Amino acid sequence: MNQFWSVGHLGALAFTAIAIWAAVVAGRRWPSHRSTWAARGLAGALVVNQTVYCLSGVWNGNWSIRYGLPLNLCDLAAFVAGGALIWRRRWLIETTYFWGMAATTMGLLWPDRSLPLGSYWYFEYYIDHSGVIIAALFLVCGLGYVPGKGAVTRAFQATLAYAAAVGVFDLVTRANYFNLAGKPPRGTTPLDLFAPWPWYIIEAAPFALLAFALVALPFHRQERAGTPVLEQAV
Repeated sequence: MNQFWSVGHLGALAFTAIAIWAAVVAGRRWPSHRSTWAARGLAGALVVNQTVYCLSGVWNGNWSIRYGLPLNLCDLAAFVAGGALIWRRRWLIETTYFWGMAATTMGLLWPDRSLPLGSYWYFEYYIDHSGVIIAALFLVCGLGYVPGKGAVTRAFQATLAYAAAVGVFDLVTRANYFNLAGKPPRGTTPLDLFAPWPWYIIEAAPFALLAFALVALPFHRQERAGTPVLEQAV
């Protein structure tokens, strides 16, 4: 976790915090036409950024099926968030929120690779991770598309199903998407606190469920207090 106190990382965290505040305020003040254009712009940035990253290996001649596909959770979350911003479907918004707040946030706080300040990899990484979190809070806290009843269960089941599918793909291709075949080699992420492979996969599941429940807690409190919970998305 030696990158946490670097200037580049702290700067990215500060920018993300300011951008979240601006997005939420804008969503609450201008929930119609202007927010639609802002959502489309953010969706375009997320999708283009992740697509270019996936194609960069092809252009550089070092692409491989073992690491060149957007199968890591944070990579896929960028496309899910882009879809949520455009189509506003409930399952897309809920998935964006839970993956963004419980998983992508971990990647934002503790990057698993070196990110030289000002490099392409620096901007690619933080556009992806910061962008997903900004999108999640813009939709949920700014526009009011909050998770509905049963959202934690739905998100957790979807995550387990996705992990199982990626695990099979990793086994067949000898890849390590989603860190299911081994921990990040740098040893700089929260996974380093868990048991060795494969036991950390089993250990991580209840922690993921707990994280989903925690980020959903504000909306349960709203329901108990009688505050209307908007479920505008279908």
